Amino acid sequence: MSLMSDWEATVRPPRYNPVTRRAYRRQVWLQIYLPLALGILGLAAVVYLLAQRGLAAPSAWADASLILLLLPVLMAALLPIVLFAGLAYLSGQLIQRIPDPASRVQDVMADVASRTRRAAAVAVQPMIVAQSGLAALARTARRLASIVKVRDQG
Repeated sequence: MSLMSDWEATVRPPRYNPVTRRAYRRQVWLQIYLPLALGILGLAAVVYLLAQRGLAAPSAWADASLILLLLPVLMAALLPIVLFAGLAYLSGQLIQRIPDPASRVQDVMADVASRTRRAAAVAVQPMIVAQSGLAALARTARRLASIVKVRDQG
């Protein structure tokens, strides 16, 4: 049993490369979390500035009613966003689970290819031997014929 685990340790690379994993996490932070945090801070600043104006003005009531009118549209637009986020999450989970089974399938396919090549070589061997034997006989016959022709002329 330890022989098999030693073999697997030499054949299969480690699951994650620490260098690329660190670079990936840094890239995720810079491309996802940082813009998200800046967007939330910007939204909070806008809300703070709007709150400083006060709600007594008629335009404030018009803005509030516009927001209430847009809420159903925003909820309908939120559905595809939630679906895409769910699909992205499921894709990430699938990507994490694919390498081990894919590696096993690759090993099996390499074994099948090797056995197929060996079987094809065994199946073709009689024809190759027969053709090479016939080619050798034909070459010998040509040489004998060339020798006989030279003696007939001389």
